[in-house]
Amino acid sequence: MNPLCIACDSQETTLVGKLPVFTPDYLDQSWAETVDAGFLYRCEQCSLLFRWPMPSPEALLIYYRGLDKDERWHVDSEREVWTYVGNELADVPIPSVLDVGCFRGNMLRQIGSELSCFGVEPSPSARRESEAHGITIIGDSIDSLRSEKRRFGAITLIDVAEHLPRPLERDPRGLRRAAPAGAHPRDPLRDPGRGGGHEPDLHTARARAAARPLLGLV
Repeated sequence: MNPLCIACDSQETTLVGKLPVFTPDYLDQSWAETVDAGFLYRCEQCSLLFRWPMPSPEALLIYYRGLDKDERWHVDSEREVWTYVGNELADVPIPSVLDVGCFRGNMLRQIGSELSCFGVEPSPSARRESEAHGITIIGDSIDSLRSEKRRFGAITLIDVAEHLPRPLERDPRGLRRAAPAGAHPRDPLRDPGRGGGHEPDLHTARARAAARPLLGLV
């Protein structure tokens, strides 16, 4: 029996295939024939592609805390999604951005020249690298934001949204509290050209390209 969609709870999910292990290890387990990365499913109702089973939040946090900044995700040039994010943040009501899972801060260093940049990052060595480039680190997990009083013009979750239990919610894990008063969620799963940005449109090329890595609030 296929799992329910993690975003909309639909029973209409289709198995795409078994997920390979792309990295030298999987959640700190040395690669071996016995390592199981799970399966990829597609929801026929909302079009989301999702992994099942998902690692627990505790396992993910332990893994990301143990990553060294020099061992993962070296970027020789800017990623396409960074340009998209930078364009989306051009008119934020408050000139600031909080990037959840900022790692070394590469994206913020690329797009944040006119913004006050803040980050959340579990890896100690990556946090220090971000801070060395002028990024203010305010926590090591989404849950560490519960007591945060500041408000930000935008919140981004690059390659993080897919780890959330309800990744398509307009306000994942209560992040709206960190957005400025009167602001509206803006996310690339909704076509801003239709219905003032409030009608779901998962069938445009733009939405499909952005759905996986980014879910932002501005």
